Amino acid sequence: MNGSPGIASGPAGDDETRKAEALFGSRVSAFARMSGVFTLAFLLPEVIGSRSQGITTLARALAPSLIIGAILLVLGFLAKRVWRDRRMHEVTDALVIFIVCLGFDLTIFGGHVSDRREMVLALVSSNMLIARAAVVPSTGKRSAIIGALAFTPLVVVTFLFYRSSGDPALTWSRTAYAAQWGAVAVAASAGLSRRIYTMQRQVDAARRFGQYTLEQKIGEGGMGEVFRARHAMLRRPTALKLLPRSRSGAGAIARFEREVQMTSRLTHPNTIQIYDYGRAEDGTFYYAMEFLDGLTLEELVLRDGAQHPGRVAHILADICASLAEAHEAGLVHRDIKAQNVMLCARGGAYDVVKVLDFGLVRTAGEESDEPGGLAGTPAYMAPEAIASPEQFDARSDLYAVGALGYFLLTGANVFSGPSAFELLGQHLHATPVIPSERAGREIPASLERLVLTCLAKSPHDRAASAYALCAALTALHDVRATWGQADASQWWREHGERRPANDGTASAHDIERSTRKDVARPLAILQRADDA
Repeated sequence: MNGSPGIASGPAGDDETRKAEALFGSRVSAFARMSGVFTLAFLLPEVIGSRSQGITTLARALAPSLIIGAILLVLGFLAKRVWRDRRMHEVTDALVIFIVCLGFDLTIFGGHVSDRREMVLALVSSNMLIARAAVVPSTGKRSAIIGALAFTPLVVVTFLFYRSSGDPALTWSRTAYAAQWGAVAVAASAGLSRRIYTMQRQVDAARRFGQYTLEQKIGEGGMGEVFRARHAMLRRPTALKLLPRSRSGAGAIARFEREVQMTSRLTHPNTIQIYDYGRAEDGTFYYAMEFLDGLTLEELVLRDGAQHPGRVAHILADICASLAEAHEAGLVHRDIKAQNVMLCARGGAYDVVKVLDFGLVRTAGEESDEPGGLAGTPAYMAPEAIASPEQFDARSDLYAVGALGYFLLTGANVFSGPSAFELLGQHLHATPVIPSERAGREIPASLERLVLTCLAKSPHDRAASAYALCAALTALHDVRATWGQADASQWWREHGERRPANDGTASAHDIERSTRKDVARPLAILQRADDA
């Protein structure tokens, strides 16, 4: 009666076996407790039927349901809290359905139902078998065996009950009726079990990608969905990015592979690390990267508001350190923004910066494959990336770093507007409000000056490189000294376990996410305005 499937040996197989056994045990426990409550619910009709026949008769009528209900509840408790062995869970599974059906057989044949008792019991037993098939994961074969075990007492009790009538024809017809109903119920429950069991296996298989098993969806972007996953042998949490088959055109696959290959070339500790890459049996491309349990900078500001200048100086310096390695390798990120940088607590260190999502990365001078040549997020796009996309270089990333620094210091984007068109126009022509004026608080002039330098309209007026900007930020000793590991540690102890609530309000970030497909159309208009 063992309904467990064959599972591969080794660490991966052992892990899947433990999960299957835990699920089976919890479902058996749930069904036992549900059956116990259902049995005790039948006390009410017994009380109504025996209320005029005295205490002794009432006690005799209630005793079977009370005893059976208590036994079932105890079995449910043992299956959940005490027994861990699958064999014990299988025995409990069979015992529960046998006890509940036998108990109802004896109660109803000895109770107040006066006509066609076998019909009532056939209906009750059928419902219990269907309920078990829906709750307890089981193969069709096992469910058929357990169903036959459950209906056998009904057939035997029906035969014995009607044989006392002295009418053989009545005895055999009622017994045949109980057996026929039992056969139909067993077949139905076995078929349902088989279907549910097969679907569960298909779902489990769909959640496995190579050595990784999906656990929870944690994000979604233009290049695919991101899930928290678990490696079968290493047991470490992993983030798995999937490119669904619906998006698996030649261009999308090439871009997805480029993201993996280019990111895997980077080894800086402030850059997300890539572990693995592959293609599932159903054609879904995926790659595995380190799982980061922290906050994006967007979440940080939405929840905590404008950040301490010392903290901002540390964060921007780490972002530039990550970009410096990428730029030295000839790679430009092109989508630095608050959503693509995470802040974590890792290895005993706090405020660890991780640069994410190299889905738009290009080698400097490489022609863009985006519609109209534009790529990026409008709230962070450098003027040259809008007016002359073919001329973008590493300094375009530095403009985005400046826009991100502005967002961290003020809690607002450099520019805002109701449309992507208006945002892009302001990047081309408008002068940013000084961060200290925008924030309504004092910001160290040295840090403010660096942020505004990054936001210069001309790339030549910005820092020469990410390395130079990182060095300049690191040199702000007076600013950086105002925020250290002790401050970061205290912040993470107080705030690190909470996540920001989504209040549903619109912001410039809502515009950002929906504009990549819309920015190509106004490009010519913006360029004409720039020329004018």
